[in-house]
Amino acid sequence: MTYCCTDRRRPKEASCICTRLPVTGPAPDSGLGYWPAYSEMRPAQRGRYLRWLADGKRAYLDDIGYAFVYFYGLERRALIDGQDDLRIMDEVRRLLARYPESRSFRKYLGGFLALLYAKNLENPAVTEERLLDLHGFSSVPRKTSFLLLLGWYALNNIALSPEQAFYVLRNLPPSKGADTSFPPKFRDLFYDLCRRTWPSGFSLSASSKKCRVEYGVASGTLSFDGRSKSPLPVEIPNVLGKMSQFKKLLAIREFCLKGDEGELVLTRRAGERVPGEALPRRGRGKAKPAPPQPPVEIVIDAERLARLREETESLSLRLAGIFEQDELR
Repeated sequence: MTYCCTDRRRPKEASCICTRLPVTGPAPDSGLGYWPAYSEMRPAQRGRYLRWLADGKRAYLDDIGYAFVYFYGLERRALIDGQDDLRIMDEVRRLLARYPESRSFRKYLGGFLALLYAKNLENPAVTEERLLDLHGFSSVPRKTSFLLLLGWYALNNIALSPEQAFYVLRNLPPSKGADTSFPPKFRDLFYDLCRRTWPSGFSLSASSKKCRVEYGVASGTLSFDGRSKSPLPVEIPNVLGKMSQFKKLLAIREFCLKGDEGELVLTRRAGERVPGEALPRRGRGKAKPAPPQPPVEIVIDAERLARLREETESLSLRLAGIFEQDELR
């Protein structure tokens, strides 16, 4: 996954390995600096770089510039040659996992990875599993990876299962990350109501206006249209452009949390009394120091949950009424 040449003159590709340039054994040096290129390395630096390549790009790097030189070639291969996208996607993920220390390295590789996924969103090799894994990748902008997942669902006409719908619900804006605070009993009730509401699954649709995934290259020797440092943006379906389609999911969530006749979840905060709890007795004279406040805890009314689950037919009818009123507005 590298470029090679035999011309001693400076190649037009920074990552190109000229086999006629001198190479010596690795030795300590002062570093590569910004926008490094193989042709500009000293012989000992070339020796260090070639040793790193020969060892499978796994050794620790005290200068991330060597990894950047290699990465420049991956950019050219995908964006100029239009080849090996899937292999390069796997290689970029591996590099991100192996060299997470450099913020700049993570930023460029994360943006590049998002662009390649957008470019290959209709490729059968890009699966839900890969996109879910990408969404958990901190180097890729979270909103972008979520849009890619939703776009994939829409392109493939996937009717979401209750479990998939729950994952989508947890990550809808303005969420900053997957919410894991919902108790299992809430999930069971949510799944039940989703199955009743959408027996064939919850389908997504995209806005007529697509969203664009953009990227500015890291390499100093790549350009597009003679001057631009950015390839053409890739357009993908914009499912978040139709937020109204999620109203029913949000209504089910609120219904599961609050119920129809009482709270399902009772939250104890500092200084608050849970209904039914005895009031503290007041003494006479000088006030005593206030006792330590109890920590926040969540109490699930199991009996209430059981009753609601037994009444799923009634709940479905009530939810249908809520949805009809919302659609009439």
